[in-house]
Amino acid sequence: MLADTSLMKPSYWFGVGIAVLVSLAAYFFNAFGSFDTLQAVEYLFSTMFLLTGLWTVVSAFVIVEAKDKTFFSLWGIIFACVSLFAYVPANYAIGILLIALVLLIVLVYLTGRSQREFTTATRPPQPAGNVPAAT
Repeated sequence: MLADTSLMKPSYWFGVGIAVLVSLAAYFFNAFGSFDTLQAVEYLFSTMFLLTGLWTVVSAFVIVEAKDKTFFSLWGIIFACVSLFAYVPANYAIGILLIALVLLIVLVYLTGRSQREFTTATRPPQPAGNVPAAT
């Protein structure tokens, strides 16, 4: 008997948990510098956001249903942009984040509009057999 493949598929939250645990392990092994400095904590949160954003983009194309791909992929990009605060000046990180938010709004609007156009009825319901249509 074959195993049920739906049980073996990783969930989104499993990947987020792994991203957080890997970031914490790197922090506790002093990969970001001295354990008790503010810069190490900044790199910790930046790495959490970066790994979570990358996992969100990957899961958008591997795990998530087709209707949610745009949502997950763009939020993954936003998480990755938020992680930039540790590596670039704050004004550039905020600018990149705002551009990503504008792109998110435009793409969600465009994908939502095209789905509504295809799902609206073009004519009233027709009677089936001898039963009149409900109005």
